[in-house]
Amino acid sequence: MDGSTIRPSHTTFDLRPSTSPLRIHAVAWHGPSGRPPLIMLHGIWDTWRIFERLAARLVREQTLYALDLRGHGDSDKPADGYAITDYAADVRGVLARLGHERVALLGFSLGSLVAAQTVVETPGRIARLILEDPPHSPGADPRGRAAWLGALLELKQLPFEEVVEGLSDLYPTRDRATNELSARALINTADGPFRALRNNGIPLDLPGILADSTQPTLILRADPQFGGALSERGRDELLAARPDAQVVEFPDTGHLIHVEREEAFIAAVEAFLCG
Repeated sequence: MDGSTIRPSHTTFDLRPSTSPLRIHAVAWHGPSGRPPLIMLHGIWDTWRIFERLAARLVREQTLYALDLRGHGDSDKPADGYAITDYAADVRGVLARLGHERVALLGFSLGSLVAAQTVVETPGRIARLILEDPPHSPGADPRGRAAWLGALLELKQLPFEEVVEGLSDLYPTRDRATNELSARALINTADGPFRALRNNGIPLDLPGILADSTQPTLILRADPQFGGALSERGRDELLAARPDAQVVEFPDTGHLIHVEREEAFIAAVEAFLCG
Protein backbone atom coordinates (compact mmCIF):
# COMPACT_ATOMS: atom_id res chain seq x y z
CA MET A 1 0.00 0.00 0.00
CA ASP A 2 1.34 3.42 -1.00
CA GLY A 3 0.51 5.80 1.86
CA SER A 4 1.12 8.85 -0.34
CA THR A 5 -2.03 8.00 -2.32
CA ILE A 6 -4.29 7.85 0.75
CA ARG A 7 -6.10 11.13 1.22
CA PRO A 8 -6.78 12.13 4.83
CA SER A 9 -10.37 12.65 5.91
CA HIS A 10 -11.36 15.48 8.25
CA THR A 11 -13.82 15.24 11.14
CA THR A 12 -14.91 17.65 13.84
CA PHE A 13 -16.07 16.14 17.14
CA ASP A 14 -18.53 18.17 19.19
CA LEU A 15 -17.59 16.97 22.66
CA ARG A 16 -19.87 18.96 24.96
CA PRO A 17 -23.04 19.91 23.13
CA SER A 18 -25.14 20.00 26.31
CA THR A 19 -23.07 22.64 28.11
CA SER A 20 -20.43 24.78 26.45
CA PRO A 21 -19.73 23.32 22.99
CA LEU A 22 -16.14 22.38 22.31
CA ARG A 23 -15.22 21.10 18.89
CA ILE A 24 -12.03 19.13 18.30
CA HIS A 25 -10.76 18.75 14.76
CA ALA A 26 -9.23 15.41 13.77
CA VAL A 27 -7.71 13.98 10.60
CA ALA A 28 -7.74 10.27 9.72
CA TRP A 29 -5.69 8.14 7.35
CA HIS A 30 -7.38 4.75 6.99
CA GLY A 31 -5.01 1.83 6.60
CA PRO A 32 -4.92 -1.89 7.44
CA SER A 33 -6.67 -3.06 10.61
CA GLY A 34 -4.05 -5.53 11.80
CA ARG A 35 -2.67 -3.15 14.43
CA PRO A 36 -4.47 -0.83 16.86
CA PRO A 37 -4.90 2.63 15.31
CA LEU A 38 -2.24 5.20 16.17
CA ILE A 39 -3.40 8.54 17.64
CA MET A 40 -0.89 11.38 17.18
CA LEU A 41 -0.82 14.45 19.44
CA HIS A 42 1.22 17.51 18.46
CA GLY A 43 3.18 20.00 20.57
CA ILE A 44 2.34 23.54 21.58
CA TRP A 45 1.32 25.76 18.64
CA ASP A 46 1.58 22.87 16.16
CA THR A 47 -1.37 21.29 14.31
CA TRP A 48 -2.15 17.92 12.74
CA ARG A 49 -0.11 18.99 9.72
CA ILE A 50 3.14 18.44 11.60
CA PHE A 51 2.46 14.70 11.22
CA GLU A 52 1.36 14.75 7.57
CA ARG A 53 4.56 13.33 6.05
CA LEU A 54 4.90 10.82 8.88
CA ALA A 55 1.33 9.59 8.42
CA ALA A 56 1.86 8.97 4.72
CA ARG A 57 4.52 6.45 5.70
CA LEU A 58 2.96 4.84 8.76
CA VAL A 59 -0.49 4.37 7.21
CA ARG A 60 0.90 1.41 5.26
CA GLU A 61 0.53 -0.66 8.43
CA GLN A 62 -2.39 0.85 10.39
CA THR A 63 -5.03 3.55 10.57
CA LEU A 64 -3.82 6.86 11.98
CA TYR A 65 -5.51 9.87 13.53
CA ALA A 66 -4.00 13.29 14.24
CA LEU A 67 -5.84 15.74 16.48
CA ASP A 68 -5.70 19.50 16.71
CA LEU A 69 -5.56 20.07 20.47
CA ARG A 70 -7.90 22.70 21.88
CA GLY A 71 -6.61 26.19 21.18
CA HIS A 72 -4.76 24.94 18.09
CA GLY A 73 -5.44 24.52 14.38
CA ASP A 74 -9.10 24.11 13.48
CA SER A 75 -10.23 23.09 16.97
CA ASP A 76 -12.11 25.52 19.20
CA LYS A 77 -10.08 28.09 21.12
CA PRO A 78 -11.67 28.78 24.51
CA ALA A 79 -10.35 31.63 26.64
CA ASP A 80 -9.11 29.22 29.31
CA GLY A 81 -9.05 25.52 30.17
CA TYR A 82 -5.52 24.64 29.05
CA ALA A 83 -4.38 22.33 31.81
CA ILE A 84 -2.94 18.97 30.77
CA THR A 85 -6.06 17.34 32.21
CA ASP A 86 -8.25 19.50 29.93
CA TYR A 87 -6.38 18.36 26.82
CA ALA A 88 -6.54 14.73 28.00
CA ALA A 89 -10.29 15.01 28.58
CA ASP A 90 -10.67 16.04 24.93
CA VAL A 91 -8.60 13.06 23.79
CA ARG A 92 -10.77 10.74 25.87
CA GLY A 93 -13.88 12.28 24.30
CA VAL A 94 -12.52 11.68 20.80
CA LEU A 95 -11.54 8.11 21.67
CA ALA A 96 -15.07 7.42 22.89
CA ARG A 97 -16.49 8.65 19.60
CA LEU A 98 -13.99 6.77 17.44
CA GLY A 99 -15.06 3.53 19.11
CA HIS A 100 -11.80 1.58 18.85
CA GLU A 101 -11.29 -0.86 21.72
CA ARG A 102 -7.58 -0.10 21.99
CA VAL A 103 -5.25 2.44 20.38
CA ALA A 104 -1.59 3.39 20.43
CA LEU A 105 -0.67 6.95 21.41
CA LEU A 106 2.19 9.03 20.02
CA GLY A 107 2.70 12.39 21.69
CA PHE A 108 5.25 15.03 20.73
CA SER A 109 6.40 17.55 23.37
CA LEU A 110 3.19 18.94 24.94
CA GLY A 111 1.39 16.08 23.22
CA SER A 112 3.57 13.58 25.08
CA LEU A 113 2.33 14.96 28.40
CA VAL A 114 -1.26 14.80 27.17
CA ALA A 115 -0.68 11.21 26.04
CA ALA A 116 0.73 10.27 29.45
CA GLN A 117 -2.24 11.84 31.24
CA THR A 118 -4.59 9.98 28.91
CA VAL A 119 -2.92 6.74 29.98
CA VAL A 120 -3.69 7.62 33.61
CA GLU A 121 -7.36 8.18 32.88
CA THR A 122 -8.00 5.39 30.35
CA PRO A 123 -5.26 2.78 30.89
CA GLY A 124 -7.26 -0.07 29.40
CA ARG A 125 -7.69 1.74 26.08
CA ILE A 126 -4.00 2.42 25.42
CA ALA A 127 -2.05 -0.48 23.89
CA ARG A 128 1.29 1.28 23.40
CA LEU A 129 2.76 4.67 24.31
CA ILE A 130 5.33 6.68 22.34
CA LEU A 131 6.79 9.84 23.88
CA GLU A 132 8.69 12.03 21.43
CA ASP A 133 11.13 14.24 23.35
CA PRO A 134 8.89 14.80 26.39
CA PRO A 135 9.71 18.09 28.19
CA HIS A 136 11.13 16.62 31.38
CA SER A 137 14.27 18.35 32.66
CA PRO A 138 14.28 18.16 36.48
CA GLY A 139 16.42 20.80 38.11
CA ALA A 140 16.20 23.21 35.18
CA ASP A 141 15.43 26.82 36.02
CA PRO A 142 11.68 27.30 35.30
CA ARG A 143 12.35 30.94 34.46
CA GLY A 144 13.99 29.79 31.23
CA ARG A 145 10.81 28.06 30.02
CA ALA A 146 8.68 31.01 31.16
CA ALA A 147 10.88 33.44 29.21
CA TRP A 148 10.70 31.23 26.10
CA LEU A 149 6.91 31.07 26.28
CA GLY A 150 6.71 34.82 26.80
CA ALA A 151 8.92 35.38 23.76
CA LEU A 152 6.64 33.17 21.67
CA LEU A 153 3.59 35.11 22.85
CA GLU A 154 5.21 38.30 21.61
CA LEU A 155 6.51 36.73 18.39
CA LYS A 156 3.10 35.40 17.34
CA GLN A 157 1.70 38.95 17.22
CA LEU A 158 4.15 40.01 14.49
CA PRO A 159 3.70 39.87 10.68
CA PHE A 160 4.21 36.46 9.07
CA GLU A 161 7.70 37.07 7.61
CA GLU A 162 8.99 38.32 10.95
CA VAL A 163 7.57 35.25 12.67
CA VAL A 164 9.37 33.00 10.16
CA GLU A 165 12.63 34.87 10.77
CA GLY A 166 12.17 34.61 14.52
CA LEU A 167 11.56 30.85 14.35
CA SER A 168 14.58 30.45 12.06
CA ASP A 169 16.71 32.12 14.75
CA LEU A 170 15.23 29.86 17.43
CA TYR A 171 15.48 26.66 15.36
CA PRO A 172 18.38 27.01 12.90
CA THR A 173 18.47 23.26 12.16
CA ARG A 174 14.97 23.31 10.59
CA ASP A 175 14.46 24.18 6.94
CA ARG A 176 12.44 27.20 5.81
CA ALA A 177 9.40 25.15 4.78
CA THR A 178 9.15 23.72 8.29
CA ASN A 179 9.51 27.17 9.84
CA GLU A 180 6.86 28.62 7.51
CA LEU A 181 4.43 25.87 8.46
CA SER A 182 5.26 26.45 12.11
CA ALA A 183 4.83 30.23 11.75
CA ARG A 184 1.30 29.87 10.35
CA ALA A 185 0.38 27.52 13.16
CA LEU A 186 1.93 29.81 15.80
CA ILE A 187 -0.02 32.84 14.60
CA ASN A 188 -3.25 30.82 14.56
CA THR A 189 -2.81 29.35 18.05
CA ALA A 190 -4.71 30.90 20.95
CA ASP A 191 -2.72 32.74 23.62
CA GLY A 192 -4.16 30.51 26.35
CA PRO A 193 -1.86 27.50 25.86
CA PHE A 194 1.23 29.68 26.22
CA ARG A 195 -0.08 31.54 29.26
CA ALA A 196 -1.10 28.31 31.00
CA LEU A 197 2.36 26.76 30.66
CA ARG A 198 4.11 30.03 31.46
CA ASN A 199 2.08 30.65 34.61
CA ASN A 200 1.62 27.09 35.87
CA GLY A 201 4.63 25.21 34.55
CA ILE A 202 4.19 21.48 33.90
CA PRO A 203 2.27 20.08 36.88
CA LEU A 204 2.65 16.47 35.78
CA ASP A 205 4.56 13.66 37.48
CA LEU A 206 5.76 11.92 34.36
CA PRO A 207 8.03 9.42 36.18
CA GLY A 208 5.17 8.55 38.53
CA ILE A 209 2.82 8.00 35.60
CA LEU A 210 5.28 5.69 33.88
CA ALA A 211 5.94 3.79 37.10
CA ASP A 212 2.23 3.06 37.46
CA SER A 213 1.64 2.17 33.81
CA THR A 214 1.96 -1.19 32.09
CA GLN A 215 1.81 -0.28 28.40
CA PRO A 216 4.96 -0.94 26.35
CA THR A 217 6.61 2.47 26.17
CA LEU A 218 9.03 4.03 23.69
CA ILE A 219 10.89 7.24 24.54
CA LEU A 220 12.53 9.17 21.70
CA ARG A 221 15.11 11.67 22.93
CA ALA A 222 16.50 14.64 21.04
CA ASP A 223 19.85 16.22 21.82
CA PRO A 224 19.56 18.92 24.53
CA GLN A 225 22.47 20.76 22.94
CA PHE A 226 20.29 21.16 19.83
CA GLY A 227 17.11 22.11 21.67
CA GLY A 228 15.99 18.74 23.02
CA ALA A 229 13.57 18.95 25.95
CA LEU A 230 14.45 15.71 27.78
CA SER A 231 17.61 16.17 29.79
CA GLU A 232 20.02 13.39 30.71
CA ARG A 233 18.79 13.47 34.30
CA GLY A 234 15.19 13.46 33.04
CA ARG A 235 15.87 10.41 30.87
CA ASP A 236 17.44 8.61 33.81
CA GLU A 237 14.42 9.39 35.99
CA LEU A 238 12.04 7.99 33.39
CA LEU A 239 14.11 4.83 33.02
CA ALA A 240 14.29 4.39 36.79
CA ALA A 241 10.49 4.58 36.84
CA ARG A 242 10.09 2.21 33.88
CA PRO A 243 13.24 0.11 33.44
CA ASP A 244 11.59 -1.82 30.60
CA ALA A 245 10.90 1.30 28.52
CA GLN A 246 12.76 1.53 25.24
CA VAL A 247 14.84 4.66 24.68
CA VAL A 248 16.19 5.76 21.31
CA GLU A 249 18.68 8.62 21.31
CA PHE A 250 18.99 11.09 18.41
CA PRO A 251 22.32 12.93 18.77
CA ASP A 252 22.82 16.23 16.94
CA THR A 253 19.04 16.47 16.51
CA GLY A 254 16.64 19.16 17.61
CA HIS A 255 13.32 18.85 19.41
CA LEU A 256 11.27 17.98 16.32
CA ILE A 257 12.79 14.56 15.78
CA HIS A 258 10.25 13.20 13.31
CA VAL A 259 10.95 16.09 10.94
CA GLU A 260 14.72 16.38 11.33
CA ARG A 261 15.42 12.61 11.37
CA GLU A 262 12.42 11.20 9.56
CA GLU A 263 13.91 7.89 8.40
CA ALA A 264 15.44 6.99 11.76
CA PHE A 265 12.29 8.07 13.56
CA ILE A 266 10.06 5.90 11.38
CA ALA A 267 12.39 2.92 11.79
CA ALA A 268 12.24 3.23 15.59
CA VAL A 269 8.47 3.67 15.67
CA GLU A 270 7.77 0.84 13.23
CA ALA A 271 10.00 -1.55 15.15
CA PHE A 272 8.19 -0.65 18.36
CA LEU A 273 4.66 -0.86 16.97
CA CYS A 274 5.20 -4.24 15.38
CA GLY A 275 7.08 -5.59 18.41
